[in-house]
Amino acid sequence: MGIFDRFKTKKEKELTNAEAPTEEKKVEEGKTESSEETKTVKKAAKTSKKKDVVSENKKTQVDLTRTLIAPVVTEKTADAAGGGRYAFEVKGKATKIDVRRAVEKAYGVHVTKVSTQNVRGKVVRFGRTMGKRSSWKKAIVSLKPGERLDIYEASAK
Repeated sequence: MGIFDRFKTKKEKELTNAEAPTEEKKVEEGKTESSEETKTVKKAAKTSKKKDVVSENKKTQVDLTRTLIAPVVTEKTADAAGGGRYAFEVKGKATKIDVRRAVEKAYGVHVTKVSTQNVRGKVVRFGRTMGKRSSWKKAIVSLKPGERLDIYEASAK
């Protein structure tokens, strides 16, 4: 089976290349071959799961920082901010849970509700040529009563 040897993982190669314990060692240790093999397989599975969890955590941290694009600053959203509701432009594939985590991490507040909308791009004219603005996603975030974001106050200065 020389063809399939190149597809073996390093762990499998180590397991196959490891010397099999002799009968004397087995009797002295009081262990069977199957229990030793299961222990090594379990250890390999645990380490691979840990690596997967760490890589997923890193991936989500990076994605959270890129989820929020910009706050939406209009008269309507400025009025809604008085009631604890703030609007953000977010990534097109962002979910409500992603938006909640991103706002909580970026601003250090507690989010109670998230509503999302897909805003279609408007058809516009450039002289004789017709064009279309890009579609985008908007998220309206409600905060815990008493909490505020200084998005609109900073732009008024």
